Amino acid sequence: MTSLDVQVRELGEQLSHYGQCYLLIDPYLTEPLEDTLATVADEDRIAIPITHPALTPDQRPRLIRIRASNVELIRASVRESCREQGDPENEVSTGWAIGGWLFTREPAERVARHLAGVMTLRAPSEPRPRYMRWADPRVLAWLWPALDTQQQAQLIGPIDAWWTLTRKPEWAIYEAVDQELSVPSPDGYLRLSAAQWKTAARGENVHALVRAWQLMTEALPADYLARASRLIEQCEAQGLTRASDSQVLALCCLQVHPRLMAHSRIRACIDQARVSDIPLADALASIENPDGWQRIQAELDDPAFVRSTEPVAS
Repeated sequence: MTSLDVQVRELGEQLSHYGQCYLLIDPYLTEPLEDTLATVADEDRIAIPITHPALTPDQRPRLIRIRASNVELIRASVRESCREQGDPENEVSTGWAIGGWLFTREPAERVARHLAGVMTLRAPSEPRPRYMRWADPRVLAWLWPALDTQQQAQLIGPIDAWWTLTRKPEWAIYEAVDQELSVPSPDGYLRLSAAQWKTAARGENVHALVRAWQLMTEALPADYLARASRLIEQCEAQGLTRASDSQVLALCCLQVHPRLMAHSRIRACIDQARVSDIPLADALASIENPDGWQRIQAELDDPAFVRSTEPVAS
């Protein structure tokens, strides 16, 4: 039995348990109903009634009712999600159209109205709500850990379980700890703090690193998103303000050595990029390839070198 067969079986089991499942489609960049799912997605389609200047009518997310008897749709949706996850080269231009599988006992219209509400968020000091692409699994995976339990419940609302596939691909399952906490704020909007909006802004940089990482490895680790986030934070702590510089340095850490930023040669390049305002990639080009990088790697593996870089206790 292939991994696809296993995932299709697991979805079918959940559908039998909950009785209802809706496939969430995000056609912001790609319309799968005209291509990969066109021949099998003949089930009920429910528009998510969201109106926002950032969206054309064709870009609005929608739900497709999945019936237990439509095994072809279940299989095609899982297969398409796996294909999207495994194509980092085209990800920026095509996006991920499969937003997940929503298990619920509530009517589709209620789920659609709820999603329309949580996809419009008010940011501090902004007169108009922003469009938050919760239908994009990358956005959901990135921001879910940053939400508190009440915010998670507000986001989930009438959905019992929201399943998506990760880049592994493995199941990511989002459920509210207590759905009684799902009462929205007085104005009806899900609210994010200023710190959470900053986290949201960092997501694009972190996912850009993950895409590059995915291209250079056979398999990402299970905690790839958390590790990428920590790496970007460490790179930004070096004073690098350009997203491209943080990504370059983080990739070098992944390729060469996890303690790369401790090496004096690398620190000198970081200082040059920061002070002279040149791209870090240009500064790092002064290191001979491959000899210079291999020498740096060997020094970082040398216990004597490691001790020499550790701070002296006072």
